[in-house]
Amino acid sequence: MEKVFLLMFAAIMFFSMENRDVQMNLKERALLNMQYAKNNAIHDAGLQVDEDRISDMEIVYEQGRAITAFKQSLVRNLNLNSDLTPKFSHFYKKPIEIIHMDFIDYSGYTNPVTGSPISYPFKSFIYKFKDVSNGIDIERPINGPSIVAILKTTIISDDEPTYFVAIEEYKY
Repeated sequence: MEKVFLLMFAAIMFFSMENRDVQMNLKERALLNMQYAKNNAIHDAGLQVDEDRISDMEIVYEQGRAITAFKQSLVRNLNLNSDLTPKFSHFYKKPIEIIHMDFIDYSGYTNPVTGSPISYPFKSFIYKFKDVSNGIDIERPINGPSIVAILKTTIISDDEPTYFVAIEEYKY
């Protein structure tokens, strides 16, 4: 009888460790998928520039097209519905939310820290974004026209949301 209990205990331990391993692998795969998707999406958004302004050596994003391209790329790469909800709940429990998007280009951008407009060409400035309600505090040097996107979702096996930052930058 003692051997039966020992065997049952070993089986329970084995299955609980396997379950934990599967959950960790799913979470890692969800993070890798999101990393790949957000990088491709922000790149696709970064390609949506005003072609007439490029001939003047100025990068100006066509924001409506950029946001559409960003969302379409997320939909394709993460297998989402058009409203950014997961078609299958394998990796993400909740819809992908675009918390914030900034377009820093020649059309005019005001540095939120100094309150002064960014003039081009600039060497670098520290991009800052803070959202206390979501616990987001980002500081990053920007070296040229850029798009910044902040995403939020809840990954499988997590109860708290995870935030992702994507930046596409035309460096000088």
